[in-house]
Amino acid sequence: MTFRATATLLGVAILVIAAPAAASSDVTPLRVITVSSISALQSAADAAAPGDRIELTDGTYTTSGSITLRRSGTAGAPITVAAQHLGRAEIRGSSGFAFANSDFVVVEGFRLTHSGGTTIPAGSEHVRFTRNLLQLGAMNWLTVTANDTEVDHNTFQNKSTEGVFLQVSGAGANDMAQRTWIHHNYFFNHSFTGANGGESIRVGLSFRQAASARSLIEFNLFERTNGDPETISVKSSDNTVRFNTIRNSTGSIVLRHGNRNLVEGNLMLGSTAGIRFYDNDHVIINNVIQGGTGQIIVGSGTVADDTTGSTAHARADRALVAFNTLVNNRTNLIDIGPGADQFGPNDCTFANNILVGGGSGGLVNINNGGNLHWQGNIVFAGTGGEMPASGFRSVNPLLVTDSGLNRLSSGSPAINTATGSFPQVTRDLDLQTRSGTKDVGADEFVAGGTNRRPLTTADVGPNAGVQPPPSGSVLEAESATIFHGVVESNHTGFTGSGFVNNTNEIGSFVEWAVSSPTAGSTTAVIRFANGTTVDRPMDITVNGVIVASGRSFPGNSNWDSWQTSTLTVTLTAGSNTIRATGSTANGGPNLDNLEVTNPA
Repeated sequence: MTFRATATLLGVAILVIAAPAAASSDVTPLRVITVSSISALQSAADAAAPGDRIELTDGTYTTSGSITLRRSGTAGAPITVAAQHLGRAEIRGSSGFAFANSDFVVVEGFRLTHSGGTTIPAGSEHVRFTRNLLQLGAMNWLTVTANDTEVDHNTFQNKSTEGVFLQVSGAGANDMAQRTWIHHNYFFNHSFTGANGGESIRVGLSFRQAASARSLIEFNLFERTNGDPETISVKSSDNTVRFNTIRNSTGSIVLRHGNRNLVEGNLMLGSTAGIRFYDNDHVIINNVIQGGTGQIIVGSGTVADDTTGSTAHARADRALVAFNTLVNNRTNLIDIGPGADQFGPNDCTFANNILVGGGSGGLVNINNGGNLHWQGNIVFAGTGGEMPASGFRSVNPLLVTDSGLNRLSSGSPAINTATGSFPQVTRDLDLQTRSGTKDVGADEFVAGGTNRRPLTTADVGPNAGVQPPPSGSVLEAESATIFHGVVESNHTGFTGSGFVNNTNEIGSFVEWAVSSPTAGSTTAVIRFANGTTVDRPMDITVNGVIVASGRSFPGNSNWDSWQTSTLTVTLTAGSNTIRATGSTANGGPNLDNLEVTNPA
C-alpha cells in the first residue's frame, strides 16, 4: 500500500512516499523534498540519498555561486534535482549547477539563464541533464567530460557570441568522455558572426581526434544554427550522428578530425547545410539534403594522415558515401578535394546515391583525388560532371514529396536497382529494412509503409513527449519558446512569474504549445502590454500557417496596463503550436500569456 507522510530535514518540507515492493532489493523508497530557496536547495542536495527527488518551487532565483551536487544515487535510484513544474523555476545570477564526484544524478526541468557555463566533469558519471532551457552568458554553455552522460530534451537558444551550445571533451590531455548520448534537443538561433568558434555541438578537439568517444547524437533539431560552418563538429573517433534535422541553417555536419564515424539518416532542409568530412573510414548513408544549396564535400588535406593531433586537414581515405538523396538547385552536389591542399581523397566509394540538380551543369566535381569508386548512382536535371560514365545513369528518379521529403514513387527506376551488397546499409531513412536488391537513394519504397517526417519543435526540447497544457488553460509566455526576447518582471500586473519583452526587430517571437482534445475552431486570447503610443503588430501562426497577418497590438502609454487581443483559430486534435511574431522593426509588445478555449 502506498502511504504519504511529512517530515522535516534542515528546515525543508519532505514528502515521503513508500512505493510498492519492487523486484530489486536495493530500491530505495522515494522522497520528494520541496524547497523554495537556493540555500535550501543546496542543503537538500548535500543530504540527498539515492532515490530522492528534490523539487524547487516556481519562481525566479538568483545565485552568487554554484549549486554543487556532491551526493550519488544508484542506477535504479538516481538523485533527481528538478523544477517543481517544468520550466517554471528560473535560475539567474552567476552560476548554475556544478557536479563533484556525483554519479547517477538527474537535473531536470529548469530555465537556466545564469552567466556561467555548466560542466559535467570527469568523475561524475551517469549524469542526466534533461528538459532544461538554456540561455546563458558563458562562452561555452554545457561541457561534458564525464563518461555515460545523457543530454536530452533540452532547448539551447539565442546565442550571439563566440562559443558552443554543447561540447564533449574528456579527461587528461588526449582522452574523450565515453558514450555521451545527445538526443531530442532543440538547438535554436546561434547567430555568432565570426569565422570560427560558434558550433552548436562539438565532440572532441584536434588534439583528441584519435580517441574513441562513441558518442551518439540523434533525433535533435537544429534551426538557424548560423554561428559556424559546422553545426555538428566531430573531432574524435567512433561516433554516430543520425536522424537529426537541420533547417534553415548555414552550418553542416562536419567530420573535421577523427576516424570511423557514422553519419546516417540526417535531414538537411532549406539551407546551405550539408556534410563535409576528412580522415579515414567514415560511413555516410541514407541522408537527405534538399531545398537549399547543401553539398557532400569530401576533403583533401595538407597531410595524408594526422598522427600528431594537429589542426591540419587530413585527406579522406576509404569512406563510403552511399544511398543518399540530394535534391538541390545547384551544381557540384558532390565536391571532391576542393581547394589547393596537396593530398586528395583516396580509395573512397560513391554508390547508389540520387543526385537531382537545377536543370543543367555537372553534379559531381573532382578537383583532387585518386582511386575513387563509382557505381549505381542516378543523376537527373544535370550531368554527371566528372563522375565516370560507368558510375551513374541519367534518368528521372520520379521523386514525390511526402511528409516533407523527396521520396520514391511507385514507378521509380530507382526501385530494386541498387548495385553491390553494402552490408553497412540494412535500413533506409524511415528505419525500414532493406532486403533483397536495394533501392537507390535514401528511401526504400514500401507501399503503405510508415514514413518518417522531419523533426519539429513538438518532437524535441523540454515539452516533447509531455502533454502540452490543455486548451482552456492559461499558458504563460515566460514558459514558451522565445526567439529574441527576455523574461522580465519589472512591471506590475502580470500573471505567472513574469512576461516576455520582445526584442525590437522584425521576427522576434513567442511560441506556445497547446493541446486540444478535439479538432475545430476556437478562441485564443493573447494578454499583452504596449506602453508606447504606436501599434506593435504581430503575425499570428497556428501550426506554421499564418492566420492573422499584422494583427494589431495598440499602445496605451502604460506598461503596467494589460490588454487582450482575441482571435479565432483552428486547432487539430492533439498537439498544436501558436506563434506571435513581431512584424515591424519595433518588435511585438510585452506578452504575458495565452488562453485558448476548447473547440466547440
